[in-house]
Amino acid sequence: MPVVGRIVLLCALAVAVEAQRFVRFISTDGREYTGDAILPPGTTDAFHSTRAKVIQGDILGNFTITNQVKPIKKLLSPLPNERVRTVRCVGFNYAAHDNEAGQPIPGWPILFFKPFTALNTPSDPIPVTAGYQTQGNFTSTMDYETELVVVIKKKAFNISDDEALDHVLGFSVGHDVSHRGWQIDRGGEPQPQFSMGKGADGWAPWGPAIVSTSIISDPQTLNIWTKVNGVTKQNDTTANMIFGVKHLVSFFSMGITLLPGDVIFTGTAPEHSQAPRRSSQSQRTRRTRNAEDEEEADDETGDADGDADMNVEEGAAELKRKASDLVRLALFAEQRRMPLRREEISKKVLGQNSRAFNGIFERAQDILQNTFGMQLVELQTRAGLETDAATQDDDRNATGVKKKAAAVGSKTYILRSVLHPVIIERAALTDEQILEEEAADAPSSSSDDDDTYTPKFYGSLISWSSADQLGALGILYTILALILVSGRVISDSELRAHLKRLGLPQSGLVAFTAQSTHPTQSIETYLSTLIRQGYLDRIQVGDTKKGSKGKGAKRVRMTQADDENGATYEWRWGSRSQSEVGEKAIAKFVADFMTGEADDDDDESGRGRRGAESRLERMTKGIERAAGGHLTDVK
Repeated sequence: MPVVGRIVLLCALAVAVEAQRFVRFISTDGREYTGDAILPPGTTDAFHSTRAKVIQGDILGNFTITNQVKPIKKLLSPLPNERVRTVRCVGFNYAAHDNEAGQPIPGWPILFFKPFTALNTPSDPIPVTAGYQTQGNFTSTMDYETELVVVIKKKAFNISDDEALDHVLGFSVGHDVSHRGWQIDRGGEPQPQFSMGKGADGWAPWGPAIVSTSIISDPQTLNIWTKVNGVTKQNDTTANMIFGVKHLVSFFSMGITLLPGDVIFTGTAPEHSQAPRRSSQSQRTRRTRNAEDEEEADDETGDADGDADMNVEEGAAELKRKASDLVRLALFAEQRRMPLRREEISKKVLGQNSRAFNGIFERAQDILQNTFGMQLVELQTRAGLETDAATQDDDRNATGVKKKAAAVGSKTYILRSVLHPVIIERAALTDEQILEEEAADAPSSSSDDDDTYTPKFYGSLISWSSADQLGALGILYTILALILVSGRVISDSELRAHLKRLGLPQSGLVAFTAQSTHPTQSIETYLSTLIRQGYLDRIQVGDTKKGSKGKGAKRVRMTQADDENGATYEWRWGSRSQSEVGEKAIAKFVADFMTGEADDDDDESGRGRRGAESRLERMTKGIERAAGGHLTDVK
């Protein structure tokens, strides 16, 4: 006789009073209805609803919530099985769960399917047929996996992350019932038996409600947990997903159409005291079953047969606070023009909850874009920049080049504006009317016979006169230009010779405005600062010391003993210059400067303007040839 396990799924999605909680139920008249669950006072758990407003129409299309209220006798799964075309499931989508299972962090979502016959109501028995009980001498048996479930409302094919939620009806909770014996012991490595271990009839209970996206606008702010016989076994937040809901929907639509009614089980959280973790194949081969093993297996089966309470509730407050902390940290780092390191984020923002980075980072990006018009951008590593340089002129090779990803702890970020350059340009224009009004409002001094008013700030919205160190910035752009027209790399001796001709010898000083902590810096100190800020790279390309075996380029810091070592150095653009300035902007800077004097002599006729544009275009092409290839924009 088959053993029947029973599991109760409780859906406690945090919702508002006016929310839509789609439920399907049997009423006291014996008929089946779809409705909007009416929550009892003091609860957000749709499982406790005893009444619902009847919905007419199709919740996947056009529908109306009526004023007719029907009592709920039994809650069913939110959609009939036949309305669900595919059940997509995600494996290993929480880093902590991957660590527990001994699996590496995946580079892309791991997809497997369940047949729609696996779907079950949230309270009906889960059948475990005789074959699953008797075939094989397994070291592990039935197991539980609580997961957030995404319900698709309209057809989706090859959509972007930003479009994903437009195709989602709402969210529910599900149980990915798993037989570890078939999944693992009979699966082996490297490919487990997902279909046989997870796809039996009734092994995907879900519901009882679908909470609409109008209530849960951000699915990465939910708490999700599991209780077995009253004991908490899983407790985590969807912010810790490796791949968020938006990306999963987009990724799964890449080549396989998502249809209305399709559901996505988004992966399970780490387990605190679940069935044994996955061991290596050699360990499983050596393991023997004794009486104690059989007793433990019986205990595990009892856990799976017990009642499991699962709850998904909003946990946005902590996420928002940490996101605000990240915003403040990013603004502080940008004020110093210093790249923000990932390890600094982990230490000062994430704390113990380092796996919540993706959710916190995404929320911080929203705040930065909506409030400051900026976004955090990850800087490329030197290896990534060199790969781009080696492949940018060879499209055939570029398609086959795999960029080496930076280690998590070594990633760095900067803030970059998301505003259109024209908006910034217009905001920085000087408005004479504003200056006149400021002069009129300025207090007069009777002891001063000179009534001339000197503006403190220029620019209508952006004060370009005080926002940046313009003199120092001009030197940086000049250095970047010299590197670019020298073939993207310049020797240390050549750079210093150019700077000397421009009036900046090695003993020269760079002047700063009163906003700076230092009125001046030596050229050496300024170059060191540009290296720390990521604008420049100084590379050691050779070492003439006797016995040296090093032949490759090596990044080094500037020291006073450099010249004494006999080493040779060269300068290149740093990753921040590539991400913040871009080669095209520097080429335009040079071309505008070089053609500007001639343009002053041109008349305002159309022929004069065309001549200026032609000279500018020729100058830009000349810079591109000098650089040795195609000029890149910001990366």
